[in-house]
Amino acid sequence: MNKINLPLDYSIQEIKKNLSILDVAEEFGLKLKRSGRSYFTLCPVHGEKTPSCSLVPDTDSTRDFSTALVVGLAEIK
Repeated sequence: MNKINLPLDYSIQEIKKNLSILDVAEEFGLKLKRSGRSYFTLCPVHGEKTPSCSLVPDTDSTRDFSTALVVGLAEIK
């Protein structure tokens, strides 16, 4: 079920304003565990047993410590 309900005519900027990185992660079915101001989850890119992917809602960014991949909603074009 799609939990993110945005009108189809939203621009990319409007989507970025109305979504958090946590909304996107939960939409993809990632299980998040809070630790301080960050949330950790298993990396969706590769298989692993220990969560290495950090999501930071304050900056709407994520960092995978095992691959050094850093991505944020602001980078979506």
